[in-house]
Amino acid sequence: MVRPLLLANFARIVGGGELGLLELAGELDHRGLQPVVAVPGEGDFADAARDAKLDVRIIPEALPDAARRLRPLAAEAELVHATGARGLMAAFMARAHKPLIWHVRVASRDKMDPFLMRLPDLVIANSRATAQRFAGRARVRVIYNGVREPRPAPIPLPLLPDSRRIGVIGRMTPEKGHLDLVPVLGEVLERRSDIQIVFAGDDSGRIGDAIRAFADSRGPSVLRLGVVDNMADHVGELDLVVIPSLVEGFSRVAAEALRSGVNVLARRVGGLIEVLSPLSDPWLPDDRRSWADAIIRELDSPSHTSEELKGYGARFDPGRHADGVVQAYESLVRSSPPA
Repeated sequence: MVRPLLLANFARIVGGGELGLLELAGELDHRGLQPVVAVPGEGDFADAARDAKLDVRIIPEALPDAARRLRPLAAEAELVHATGARGLMAAFMARAHKPLIWHVRVASRDKMDPFLMRLPDLVIANSRATAQRFAGRARVRVIYNGVREPRPAPIPLPLLPDSRRIGVIGRMTPEKGHLDLVPVLGEVLERRSDIQIVFAGDDSGRIGDAIRAFADSRGPSVLRLGVVDNMADHVGELDLVVIPSLVEGFSRVAAEALRSGVNVLARRVGGLIEVLSPLSDPWLPDDRRSWADAIIRELDSPSHTSEELKGYGARFDPGRHADGVVQAYESLVRSSPPA
């Protein structure tokens, strides 16, 4: 069995990347691989990892200091698995001569890519869309993210009774497309009095301000939740999830909706195409003027049953994800010369 050193990119749980790393580390630990999880500072990521009984080591955030702290940890591991550019560079600077993986979950190219792609022995991409970032220039293996089955939430969301609920879930940043969707949702609410819009995710910044203003103008028909730690367990309380993202490497939210048995409408972009490919027509129209019609039609006549959607979502079982990662570990260790 390969004992890995896993490097978190942030001290906080910023999004799906951190949740995915926690789930992967738990799966690897359950299989007896005894992973060590290095985290750049104290925060809710380290707290969550400790709650999961994982071996957590705190390292400095600054690269030279992080590399020095990583050197003895890497020496005890058989492989180093970095989940972000900072961790990748720190691991490379540590010069432990162990196989090095860079796990990439963002499809957008970065100006540092030509340099970064030379550092790892293998890139794991969370979709073919993400893998295209390195097309022909790095050794890449596609392994879809693992997303656990939802658990019953102990306390349900404060939703309006007898309403049809549309969820918009994710950080309120430009690439998530919230500002394209808000006027459409306004039209939906004008046409239907039985619909409630539910926003969940970090709503700091100017886009969050716009969502706040929209919610204030619509009263109880729009619910702002902010960050909900266990939002994946509440997705099943919704009737439809809308994802207007302009760019997605994978879309954990789409996979969570499938695993919860909830229909999705999304922009046809990036990894969303792969996650939602089994569905008959989960796409928002190219013409935004038709979005409201598509949303109302999907609410009134869902394209798939809950059981169908859960079946499609089973492709993203965390165990299946861990199988792929372990296979990558074993292949890389076998092909690497002794340190």
